Amino acid sequence: PDEPTEKDFQVESYQKECLAWVDDHGRHEKKGQFLILSNTNFYPNGGGQKGDRGTLLLSDAVAKEAGLPREIPIVDTRKDKDFIQHYIGVEIDEEVLEEHIVGAEKFKLTLDWPYRYTQMRLHSTAHLLHCFIEKVLGKEIGFPSYSELFEDRGVNRYPMANVLTREQLEQVIKLQNEWTATGHEITTYPSDNPDDPDWFR
Repeated sequence: PDEPTEKDFQVESYQKECLAWVDDHGRHEKKGQFLILSNTNFYPNGGGQKGDRGTLLLSDAVAKEAGLPREIPIVDTRKDKDFIQHYIGVEIDEEVLEEHIVGAEKFKLTLDWPYRYTQMRLHSTAHLLHCFIEKVLGKEIGFPSYSELFEDRGVNRYPMANVLTREQLEQVIKLQNEWTATGHEITTYPSDNPDDPDWFR
C-alpha cells in the first residue's frame, strides 16, 4: 500500500487491459468505495478528461470464495497524490476485501474502451480547436477559463465576449477538419524538467 500506483497509461495510452494486484481499499464520503491497485491502465480524472471506467475481473475461485460477481464495475478513476483510486459500482464488505481481494492474486483490469477513446479524441480536439482559433485570429489568446468533457462533447468557455464571429468559427472548423483528415500521429513524452520527471505531456 505504500508503493505509488504504476501508471501504465503513461507508457502505452492504447493499452486496453492489464494485470494488477489490489493493494488497498478505502472510501470517499461522497464518491463511495474505491480500490488502489499496484498498477493501472486507467487514466484518472484530470485536465478536463473524465476518469476511466471499466471492469476488474476476479478469478472463478476468488469470486466463489468471496461470494462476489466475477466482474466488479469500475465507475470512475481519481488521483490522490501518488495513488490512483478506482471507484467501484458495487458495495463490498471490508472484511471480504481484506480476506479475499487485497493481495490475493493479480486480476485483469479492462477499460471501457469506446468511452476512453471518445474522451481521448474530444480532449485532443479541444486543444486543437484552440490552436486553430489562434490561427484564424492571427494572435494568441488566453486559455479557456472553463474546459470540460462530457460523454459525447466538450466545452471550452473563454473569459471574453465574442471571441469569434460566425464566419471565423466556420473557418476554424474548416481548417481543423482539413488538417485532421490528413492524419497526424499524437505522441506522449515525459517532461524534461528534473524537478518533475514523472509528468507526461
